[in-house]
Amino acid sequence: MRTMRSSDIVHGLAAEFTELWRGTLSALTDPGCPPPDWSPAPATADAVPTMAVRDGPKLNSTSVIVRHLSGANRFWVGELVGGIPSGRDRSLEFAGAGLSRDELLEEVARAREVVNTTLARLRDEELTGVAHPLLKAGRPVSRLYCILHALTHHAHHNGQLVLLRRLWSEGDVSGR
Repeated sequence: MRTMRSSDIVHGLAAEFTELWRGTLSALTDPGCPPPDWSPAPATADAVPTMAVRDGPKLNSTSVIVRHLSGANRFWVGELVGGIPSGRDRSLEFAGAGLSRDELLEEVARAREVVNTTLARLRDEELTGVAHPLLKAGRPVSRLYCILHALTHHAHHNGQLVLLRRLWSEGDVSGR
């Protein structure tokens, strides 16, 4: 049986976040294609149809979803696990018009940097430590709980992005 090194778990979690962000960009362009590398992120964002960044009456735009994912990851991983203040205003993530292409890419880069920095400093034995300052139902939660919550939350919204992309490709983005 192979013994896990101290950083194996954290490195695995970091790899999952990388794949999720790749999936986010992929869902914005073509759900049938393999996830793109990070290097062409600006070109990937350029490929998103203009209508894809607008909100419908009952549906969030890709811009809103990606902004929300960025804020959530900065909060759940950066702030609660790593102690990096997120400056998050959750209601602002859903308010008003979507971000421009450049602003959206900046949000993604900022969130990825915070998550990568936090996970690079984290040791496996710290995963069971209490996240600060979050309490869930009156009880403390672990750092691992926060990381897993962020991963599943991101995967959930990636699914929404895939569905939105399919609606755009079929010409139905009304959200009705």
